[in-house]
Amino acid sequence: MNFDGFIDLPNDILGTIQHFAPLGTEPSYDVLFDRGPQVGANVWDLGPPDGVIDLPNDILGVIQQFFHNCV
Repeated sequence: MNFDGFIDLPNDILGTIQHFAPLGTEPSYDVLFDRGPQVGANVWDLGPPDGVIDLPNDILGVIQQFFHNCV
């Protein structure tokens, strides 16, 4: 995960996609790429890890945050 405060394509979006395992097989689960459902009105307001890296919460969640200016 990218920890410089910006969501980027290679680290955040592709990193999350690489940890997506819809059949429960490889790649292995990594809590750094796991987020829960959106908990507020803002796309960056995601809940804590929910135990699964999935399309609606994790992959689409990080894609929605890409290039967001947070103002």
